[in-house]
Amino acid sequence: MKNITFLTLLVALTTSINASAQEVLTLQDAVKKGLESNYNVRLAGNDLKTATNNNTYGNAGFFPKVDATIGGNLKSSSDETTALNGTKTSNSPQTVNASAGLSLSWTLFDGMNMFISKEKLDMLQQVGETALRINMENTTAQIIMSYNSIVQQKKLIKVFTEALNISLQRASIARKAKSIGAGSEVAMLKSEVDYKTDSANLIQQKLALSNLKADLNELLGRNPQQDFDVSDISLAPESINLSDIMTKGLEQNPSLIATRQQQTVSELDVKSAKSSRLPSINLNSSYTFNQYDYKNGSYDKMNSHGPFVGVTAGVTLFNGFKVRRNIRNAQIQLENAQVRTEQMEQALRTDIIKGYNAFTTNTALVDIEQKSLALAQRNLDIAIKAYAQGSISDLEMRETQKNFVDVSYRLINAQINLKNTEVELRRISGTLTVKN
Repeated sequence: MKNITFLTLLVALTTSINASAQEVLTLQDAVKKGLESNYNVRLAGNDLKTATNNNTYGNAGFFPKVDATIGGNLKSSSDETTALNGTKTSNSPQTVNASAGLSLSWTLFDGMNMFISKEKLDMLQQVGETALRINMENTTAQIIMSYNSIVQQKKLIKVFTEALNISLQRASIARKAKSIGAGSEVAMLKSEVDYKTDSANLIQQKLALSNLKADLNELLGRNPQQDFDVSDISLAPESINLSDIMTKGLEQNPSLIATRQQQTVSELDVKSAKSSRLPSINLNSSYTFNQYDYKNGSYDKMNSHGPFVGVTAGVTLFNGFKVRRNIRNAQIQLENAQVRTEQMEQALRTDIIKGYNAFTTNTALVDIEQKSLALAQRNLDIAIKAYAQGSISDLEMRETQKNFVDVSYRLINAQINLKNTEVELRRISGTLTVKN
């Protein structure tokens, strides 16, 4: 019995020392760290940077293309000529050529496609911004749920610790009863077995807590072994109105916004395909310089230089119906985008309805379990006194103790399910916030 008491004190002392050395991580700090270091958020941020870098007038085709060239070559040949009278003459002319040039090509009109391209680049940047927002909100929701789970797990550990203390009292009472001849060895051994069972249950709950902390560390993008403690926060949910959450969800849900933006991109693709039917106008200009040096030839030197300017206009009259095929394919993709938008809206409505039903159900369950816990606590207090007086059996005491643990477990799970349902509803409605 002394060993049991010493073990309990040692565990409590060790827990106290570790808690004092741990970092206390608030929910606000956790969300901040997560939004700064979470891998998915960082990847989405880099994708947005790429989309922003691509969103330029030059990438859309508004600016001309300017090329500068410079070159040189040496030509050498051996010529032999035989006249009618048989006289042979030979010559080895050499030509040295140096050239330089500057050219400009500029599409002045391409059926308005450059304007469509710029509008598409603007929209793709908005798609990147929405994708970043989706990742940030998903990460925030995951962090909140993970943080809340740790808070609830700590409460659960307290319940199992209390159950362990009750088993310790039972073991002490059973040992004393046996020593004075009022109890049996069977009852004493059973109480010690129950104590060890509760000790194992407590260890399992502490393992679950450690794993939850590792999961949260992963969301925060830091070492999963980094230990920390969390602040005790209220997990009481705020009231939710179904009509309000439905309206905001259809307006603010980032995934739905992204789907609508992709639909706009598909509309621009149709316009871009249709622009191929219109003529194009191109400006071409260059300035070139060439110098030829002749060795052993008929001439000594020759230079040429000067500008060139030209404008060309063209229209595709027939290319195997490729333009018409591209337009039809773009229209099909637009139709698919419209269907996906409708599908997303319908799925969002369904998710909100199901989430709200779960919210109201979990609210009722929490109320029921809170009342059940009050009764179980009262019953446990009475049972402990009765067991100490020998008024109830060891089996009845254990059953009362187990009932208290079960009710506490159900209440804690109902509370975390309720809070997680609220977080998910606010995430899909685009109204998720963290106070302070």
